[in-house]
Amino acid sequence: LGDVYKRQYIKMSQLKITAEDVFSLAMLGFFASLVVPFIAMAVPVTTSPDGHILTLAQASSVVALGTMVFPVVVAALVIAYPVYVASLVKVRIAGSAPLAVLYIVIYLRSSPSLESAIAFAARNVPGPLGAELRALQWGIATRVYTTAEQALIAFSEKVSTWAPGIADAFYLIAGSVNQPTQEKRIDMLNKAVNGILNETKHTME
Repeated sequence: LGDVYKRQYIKMSQLKITAEDVFSLAMLGFFASLVVPFIAMAVPVTTSPDGHILTLAQASSVVALGTMVFPVVVAALVIAYPVYVASLVKVRIAGSAPLAVLYIVIYLRSSPSLESAIAFAARNVPGPLGAELRALQWGIATRVYTTAEQALIAFSEKVSTWAPGIADAFYLIAGSVNQPTQEKRIDMLNKAVNGILNETKHTME
């Protein structure tokens, strides 16, 4: 579960945190919010018909139940936050993907430098996808990826579970640089563009 959470949500959310940070904060929130049920059980608010002093928790079963589950709710919200952010990032990446593919393909039609094409798209594509492309560009510069092709394949694998159409388009772009002829290279680039446009059309329908 931890690996899935880290891979699918933490990395995709682009938050500058780790899964361990999230779980630690969730535990901190859980224990810190335990003060709420203690207060509810300690603070007197009314008296019973026979004259006994009742605390907030004793006076209302709803309040008692709410205060007992409150720490669990706090921890759950902390853990769910990266999931929520990741879902927003995915939506924005899906919306920007056709533009990014077009930028890369247009650049590659005039110059067969995949690294330069990624840099060109990174400068012009806004939002989370632009950030992803800039991270790929940085990874190439710092030798995290030995080639631009490897960088695009890594990104494709990252999004393949939730956006196979986007992954396929970037796979095709990465593979186009190894084609033996200009004709085959252009054909693969055209397939990438058609694939991402069809994916977008299908999503909108």
